[in-house]
Amino acid sequence: MRINLSGINLRGADLVGVDLRSANLSEANLIEANLSEADLRRATLSEADLSEADLIEASLRGVKLKTSVVELTVFGNNDGLTDTDKTALQERGAIFQDFPGETADIPVKR
Repeated sequence: MRINLSGINLRGADLVGVDLRSANLSEANLIEANLSEADLRRATLSEADLSEADLIEASLRGVKLKTSVVELTVFGNNDGLTDTDKTALQERGAIFQDFPGETADIPVKR
């Protein structure tokens, strides 16, 4: 079953390890949300605002982030992201703790 959370306000929410496989999170406010270790496989995040969110170790296989806001979003050890994906996200302001050229000492809210 596909959960429809389109447009929901989850700003600052603690969603560590939550199962959101195939969820519709398009246009969701996920600013400063903690999505570390979350299962987001095949989730829809089109135009979602992930600014300053923590996505460390989140499963992102099948997720398209091309229209998501990722300014200061912290990624690291994510399955489903290629080096090309990582570079494109960095160019839009994302931070990677597991990618060359990025600092591993960036504080992450947990």
